Amino acid sequence: MTLIQINQLSKQFKLDRNPFYALRNVNLQIHKGEILGLVGASGSGKTTLGKILLDLIHPTEGQIDYHYDSLSRRKSMQMVFQDPHSSLNPKMTVYELVSEPLIIHRITSNVQARVLELLDLVEIDSSLLQTTSDQLSGGQKQRVAIARALASEPEFIVFDEAVSALDASLQAQIINLLKKLHKEFNLTFLFISHDLSIVKYLTDRVAVLYEGQIVEMAPTKTLFESPLHPYTRELLNALKPAQKVKELNRHLPITGEHKTHMGCEFCEHCPVAEAVCWEKKPCLKECMESHWVSCHKI
Repeated sequence: MTLIQINQLSKQFKLDRNPFYALRNVNLQIHKGEILGLVGASGSGKTTLGKILLDLIHPTEGQIDYHYDSLSRRKSMQMVFQDPHSSLNPKMTVYELVSEPLIIHRITSNVQARVLELLDLVEIDSSLLQTTSDQLSGGQKQRVAIARALASEPEFIVFDEAVSALDASLQAQIINLLKKLHKEFNLTFLFISHDLSIVKYLTDRVAVLYEGQIVEMAPTKTLFESPLHPYTRELLNALKPAQKVKELNRHLPITGEHKTHMGCEFCEHCPVAEAVCWEKKPCLKECMESHWVSCHKI
């Protein structure tokens, strides 16, 4: 079942009065109950897409369809940000932080019991209830952020690099917590990450963004075992212990740089590019069952 349908979505910003497309003609389905990974180098448009889905910023063009009434969208969709140190008010207590969304959404019955329930779900001890955020560890802060996201009982949560600020052991704990919550509540996640090893472990399906466009999309096992797009292959070639996609940035072009041709955005860096790649943009097409690629060579 399709939870979210994205059609021809584009977002334009202006940098020094020059137009710059962070996203261009994105088409994507997010299925109910899945964990969809979204990967790509810094500047590829991942966070922009996540924020548009939650109505934090508005698209320039395109349409997003939800299976439920759009008026209930904000309550049904939440986001966990990358840095818990900046996403939580350092002077608010754990109780205030977790109860705040309940009050905002007018869920006012048995608030304290609900807060304790949420803290138990994210494995935070109730003894920290009156502790302020600035006294918590990084892992505890991110658990509180997840509890806040769960408070309004959403069905869709965007995790934007939600474990990248944590050390490896804490990352593993949070990822396993997410798997547990996903299964227990049949939630739908969009998991944005540079870390391909985590994406491989956690997600059901992966979409690869390059310069604001989806260049490949497939079930996770298929994408990691049989990548088809040259850019996806470059990303996966970097999958070594402790190595992340952002380390490729010095080799890859910056999103929005000036193009002198009308073809594929990746052709200047593609080892198999031909004349047609420079002259015509490829379309995202289904090459095999559930495996979509935007490449003239496929």
